[in-house]
Amino acid sequence: MLGRLLPRELGFFDYFERHAERTREGADLLVRLFLDPAHAETMVERIKEVEHEGDTITHSTIEMLHRTWITPLDRDEIHRLITRLDDILDYVDATAQRVLLYEIKESPPEAVELARVLLEACEQVVHAVKGLRDLRDP
Repeated sequence: MLGRLLPRELGFFDYFERHAERTREGADLLVRLFLDPAHAETMVERIKEVEHEGDTITHSTIEMLHRTWITPLDRDEIHRLITRLDDILDYVDATAQRVLLYEIKESPPEAVELARVLLEACEQVVHAVKGLRDLRDP
């Protein structure tokens, strides 16, 4: 009964979806980087921008978490989800930075395939995160 009287902040789902999209975009850029490492500087710069966008979303989510009394999910789950999404983007950025640092000119096929698997996984995460809005319909 008390839950009906107190507002629940649903903006968390917007943040989750935005971050999941940024994560998917970062993975897509990583695939493109491995397919064409000759343009590494441009791709790495864009990946860094996407990673910064993800950081901003993460910080906003955590700020909202601190300001919100009633949350749509458990507080620990919200924190864990947004930080894990951010971790993926951090790893994508770190990988891209190493391509630039070590001046990789040609990607092994296994690296391209692994990046594609990451992209597919990120696409599934986007789908799963969108499903969080209606937990009554699993």
